[in-house]
Amino acid sequence: MKKIVLLLSLLVISVMLNAQSKNKKSEYESIKNDTTYYYGVTPELTSENQAYDEAVEDLYKNIAQNCEPNAIMVGEVELKKHIIDIVTTFEAPIKQKSKVVAVEENFEDDEYSYMVYISKKDFRDMCAERQASVQTLVTRGFKSEDEDNYQLEDALKSYYWAMMLCVAHPYGKTLKVNVDDEDVVAYDWLIERVDGSNGILKSISVVVPKENAIQETDDGLLVNLNVRSTTGLPITNLQLQYNNGNKRMPTSVENGKTTILLNKDTKPKINLRVEYEFELESITKPDVNMVLKKFDEIPLKNYKKNIDLTAHMNNVVKEEEIQPGDFEKSSKLESTDINNMRRKIDAKFQVKDPEYLAIMQEIEKAFRDKNYASVKHYFTDEAYGMVDTLTRYGKMMVVGQQDYSFIKFGNQIICHDINMRFDFRNHVSFNRDVVFRFNYDTKKVESIAFRLSSVTEKDIVTRTKWSEEARLVLINFLEDYQTAYALKRYDYLEAIYSDDALIIVGHVVNKTVIPDRAEFNLPAHEVKLMTYDKDTYFKNLSRTFKLQEYINLRYADTEFTRATPNNREVYGVRLLQEYYSSTYGDVGYLFLLVDLTEEDKPLIHVRAWQPDKVELEKLMDMKDLRL
Repeated sequence: MKKIVLLLSLLVISVMLNAQSKNKKSEYESIKNDTTYYYGVTPELTSENQAYDEAVEDLYKNIAQNCEPNAIMVGEVELKKHIIDIVTTFEAPIKQKSKVVAVEENFEDDEYSYMVYISKKDFRDMCAERQASVQTLVTRGFKSEDEDNYQLEDALKSYYWAMMLCVAHPYGKTLKVNVDDEDVVAYDWLIERVDGSNGILKSISVVVPKENAIQETDDGLLVNLNVRSTTGLPITNLQLQYNNGNKRMPTSVENGKTTILLNKDTKPKINLRVEYEFELESITKPDVNMVLKKFDEIPLKNYKKNIDLTAHMNNVVKEEEIQPGDFEKSSKLESTDINNMRRKIDAKFQVKDPEYLAIMQEIEKAFRDKNYASVKHYFTDEAYGMVDTLTRYGKMMVVGQQDYSFIKFGNQIICHDINMRFDFRNHVSFNRDVVFRFNYDTKKVESIAFRLSSVTEKDIVTRTKWSEEARLVLINFLEDYQTAYALKRYDYLEAIYSDDALIIVGHVVNKTVIPDRAEFNLPAHEVKLMTYDKDTYFKNLSRTFKLQEYINLRYADTEFTRATPNNREVYGVRLLQEYYSSTYGDVGYLFLLVDLTEEDKPLIHVRAWQPDKVELEKLMDMKDLRL
């Protein structure tokens, strides 16, 4: 009897397996003959993983052969391979949307064959999503080059990334976007906007100033350069590269100025290259990052800027010959919106006290001579500790002749500023304006800070619905905040976060960890979220500080509003933050909910970071979590 039952069981299993096999083959044939699908299939292989991977590769080929592409060809590439490369840039969404049929799956004999398929509609949706990404980047770039913003680095970055997404689109030649209420062919418009006769690259002008152009230092010749548009506007941010006589070096433009450091025997004709790829910053945009790595760069022709120093080589100024700074002459400020608003605010708070000017001149000389101890008596212990940290932030030098302005705010005299250059081991350099804040009673410097960019200052000082006092409080706070990260002021940061602050930190999965970030509403495959208590967060931050040679923050697109619970001065601030360190860089939106009731004791209740803009009103809803 048992033998009969066993035989019947084996017969049933055999019938079932045979039926499953027939069903699989039926499904296979059905998909294969259905014109609404793309599919890939492999012959029998002995490896399960290999069978699946080769089926996916075959799917890519099937899509490339049958999607009727109209692609952009960059350089000398073979058409068939180029289309397959384009399709593979959709790897993540294809794998997410595709389905698998096991044509053969014999685990005992290691025989495997799979069909991987996806609907043509799903692939069209992926292409439409990439087109939407192009539109978003074009819109962002168009806003960045608006005269009120004039952030050409951000415009170039957005436009070039959009161009590369067009290259990585099966229908890139005919892809359209809307610009200023007009539909245009995206790639053609972008090429003309970036590299045309009236394009961004053509509009960038690098000019050697007539006076104090070249400064002799122990490390070589420090050349001061003005970077303007053809309309005369100072370019607020831009990345350049140059050859210092031995190798290519980067330098950054801040508020229309930059410096390059040359070997003393360098030839006077210098070629500079405008950076437009920004591969490092693309890490927060996986589709862009993949495309930049997959394809060769688009050949542009107007990215080179030539300067000739021949006429200036006979007027090289030694550092000790540079005259100390004097009171800033308002006539030297260009007539821009930000400077006009600064004049208005300065007129209310400005002071011209020769005693403060004399102190700043001594400090400037000590900084040029690197004899910091000689002016220690002009600083409080805490402020001199910041000077000591500043000297170790990077190799530091004072750049050019200084112009000083002083404003009285509260119990402080704020001095704008000494322009300094910082060089680091991995050939990165920054130019920074350093602000000195004096205690009015003691006439000692009680804090120093990196000045905000002119774009960020403009965003704040032109908000005339807030009082001048409120705007200056916010500027002081943001200067202190960005400087604290740059100088790794752990104790200061720990003091300004409330004990129950909301701190959400995220990192990109399988990529570089993003230290000191908060994140929400992101796909799980891109970012993991973690909520930390204050102690855990600052332990991690301490490790981050120890690992980084430098941290550099830069802000733009600043918005703020006031939430005033219980008669306290609480502000919600959202700004575009560019974060660069010796091992990592990204760009995203930072939100801070900060209590500035006591000007010298700010308190952060919420800190959050996200890659894309979230409306300030929605972010302010978080205030109920901590207030």
